Amino acid sequence: MEVYIDSRQGSYRALSSVLISAARWMSNTSLAIHDTLYVWSEQFRQRRQLLSLSDQMLSDFGVSRIDAFKECEKPFWRL
Repeated sequence: MEVYIDSRQGSYRALSSVLISAARWMSNTSLAIHDTLYVWSEQFRQRRQLLSLSDQMLSDFGVSRIDAFKECEKPFWRL
């Protein structure tokens, strides 16, 4: 959206462009933060669920109880 006021059209157009760019940057940044927090939350939840599985269920997909404990010891931000 371009705004034209006075004879200083160029400066208002530039200001409008800067504001639009800033809004897009803030929107993209907030989406990136949201996505990161969601991934971390899912990793934390899935690792806790892994501990609740029985030994038989773990062995069904080739994971030992020790492997499950090692996975759950990882910090939530580590893949």
